[in-house]
Amino acid sequence: MKQFFLILFLVPILLFSQTEVKAIFNKNNSPLKEQTITCVKTDQSGLSWIGTLEGLFCFNGKKWIKLTKKNSKLPSNKVLCIEIEKEKKYIGTTNGLLIINNNNWEIYNTKNSNLPSNKIRKIKIDNSSTAWLATSKGLVKYKKEFESVLSSKKTGIKNDDFISLDIDQNNKKWIGTNTGLYSYNDKIWRVFTKKNT
Repeated sequence: MKQFFLILFLVPILLFSQTEVKAIFNKNNSPLKEQTITCVKTDQSGLSWIGTLEGLFCFNGKKWIKLTKKNSKLPSNKVLCIEIEKEKKYIGTTNGLLIINNNNWEIYNTKNSNLPSNKIRKIKIDNSSTAWLATSKGLVKYKKEFESVLSSKKTGIKNDDFISLDIDQNNKKWIGTNTGLYSYNDKIWRVFTKKNT
């Protein structure tokens, strides 16, 4: 009988503790406009970084800050992707890459680096802390310098306009285009299309 009462007492507490508090942010309760969000990441401090087609937003749970070309070093207001590794933030835009490391903001583009394109669509970090970038002109890796590893210019692939990117548990890169899927690992690449799969 005591066990029964104990269960009746604990179940509501356990259920309540597992209930998530959800908030919906829109143009009425935030500076965000509808249907412009491209990516969201949260850093180690709990600060949320929200990429939109009209700037980069930071939200700490109470206060919003909007970053644009006018009030920051953001190379474009069109933010396409965000990746975070410890203190380092990678912000991919339509006009280059912004890397924020603590308080240091560095912009990279085709004029000041080996980036083949300024349009950075996706960024992923592998298990050796190397950043991989899917651009509109190929796959690029970045540790201390940018190196193009998969592109029509370097490897002769037919479509290097990459729109998506992920890295699996074996450190293999999977890159998507509008005409097929590529895999890349240790300088070996394969293409998968509707003709061969």
